Amino acid sequence: MRRFALVGLFAGAALGAGVLVGGVLGLSPPLAAAQTITFVSPIYATGNQTITITGSDFGLKQPYNGDSPYIEIIDVTKNWAAGYCDPALNPSTLVNHCVPVLSPSDSVGLNMTYWVNNEIQIKGFTYQYGSGNWTLSVGDQITIMIWNPQTLDNSNQYHTIVVAFPSSPSPPVTTTTTTTTPPPPTTSCGGIPGPCYCITGPGGSCSPTTTTTTTPTTTTTPTKPVCPTIFFIGAAGSGQFIKTKEYNPADYDYMGPAVFSSFKIVDAALTRRNLSVKVQYDHYPADSVDELMPSWDSLREIATAKIIHPWSGLVSLTVSDWIDNYLRPFLNSMEAGTDNALETMFQDVKTCPNAKFILAGYSQGAMAIHQAETVLAASHNRASFQIVGTLLIADGDRVPNSDAHLFGTSKGGRGIQPRAYSWVANGLIDAALGASVKNVVTQNDTWRPQDVAHPARTASICNKDDIICDPHIMQWIKAALKDWDSWHPIKSSDRFATAVEEKFKEAIAVHEGYVDPQTHYVESAIKQAATWLAKQIK
Repeated sequence: MRRFALVGLFAGAALGAGVLVGGVLGLSPPLAAAQTITFVSPIYATGNQTITITGSDFGLKQPYNGDSPYIEIIDVTKNWAAGYCDPALNPSTLVNHCVPVLSPSDSVGLNMTYWVNNEIQIKGFTYQYGSGNWTLSVGDQITIMIWNPQTLDNSNQYHTIVVAFPSSPSPPVTTTTTTTTPPPPTTSCGGIPGPCYCITGPGGSCSPTTTTTTTPTTTTTPTKPVCPTIFFIGAAGSGQFIKTKEYNPADYDYMGPAVFSSFKIVDAALTRRNLSVKVQYDHYPADSVDELMPSWDSLREIATAKIIHPWSGLVSLTVSDWIDNYLRPFLNSMEAGTDNALETMFQDVKTCPNAKFILAGYSQGAMAIHQAETVLAASHNRASFQIVGTLLIADGDRVPNSDAHLFGTSKGGRGIQPRAYSWVANGLIDAALGASVKNVVTQNDTWRPQDVAHPARTASICNKDDIICDPHIMQWIKAALKDWDSWHPIKSSDRFATAVEEKFKEAIAVHEGYVDPQTHYVESAIKQAATWLAKQIK
């Protein structure tokens, strides 16, 4: 728990250097007003409660329990805070993630159940809430701050106070039951056995006695989850969670234009058959494909080293440098996508045991889906047998001659990860560099490229020379060496760098050309694959 020392009207952080923000000195990132908190539901004096925050531009984040660099709830009155950790001290490979041993973290966590662009929902305070002074009391002053996980923009500070938890529960449902209850037959009247009541006088008569009782009963009707016929889980591609002036990920249900376009085709076809579909997105960092673009200067520097390196070593030297400095961070950003896809499926199966799934992904998202299905199949998990269709667009884990149904201009392409693996396995990279490259590409010694888990119901889309699903980096480098002039090594180095850079640009353009959000162009292969997939759903 980060403790605060009073500064002016409010408090300051005791751990590390802080920044004075609106009267609160803390470890929080600097403010950059962009998003807005417009409403926070009442906060009660208890750890077990639901807090709903609405506004704009909150970004996206998967559910979690604990701390993150993206939200902080501060009890200004008692000088403690919940839900925030400062990632500044993490290794560079873990920027914007929390490592409790390395990052000053709040000991009171948040049970984050929902985080989308315009709403955040918290199901209470966790971890060490209730220890010592770390509680909420009626009248405590509360400040809330949020940082967009994708842009790191900060919201306005929202100030509120803790209120008393409602003491009066909702009234029970009351039913009135009328019954006829005869008292013990001890009297009689007018010859009619009692009990009875008699109207005396002329025309008097006797009638059975009736009593009316009202019994309040509380009826609880369990809420039955509404389960669709199919859950469609879509994973966006590289850089597609980043909002710009021209592009808003919310317009595509946070699945990206390529996956969203395929979803619309599948959904329309299934709806015509009275099959209901619920769409869900798989959120993960999704680094931009531009990260794979080597700089001209680095290419030239490598080529210049050819003067003192053996001719045969330049290709492997160039590829090894690219893997280490460009492919490594690109692949690292994808791992959360696999975990999140699995977690989403497990939750769906828990809520809807008979759920069926269609999984779709583009670029890194396709790799996340590919690997999630491989994990499920290997473990014989129940969810694996409930997958009725898969659509992979530009899958970086695509194996050559895949048994999936292939669409696009590349029929036998090898994805970027299996391609890199083959360089190591076939000795195409210097032996001294092979071990480290293998660790980058495979993560462990047991990993091997694998075809899709359900080829009969998987559509795989890839166009020739796509940087992710059909790269030919070795060939690009070798072709650039054909114009090498030993008499003019400096000029040759320049030409080499320019030629390789141009090939990467072309390959990235292919990768980004399946859908154009501005012109609404959709590659015919996506339309064909989505139409085919919809027909496979029974």
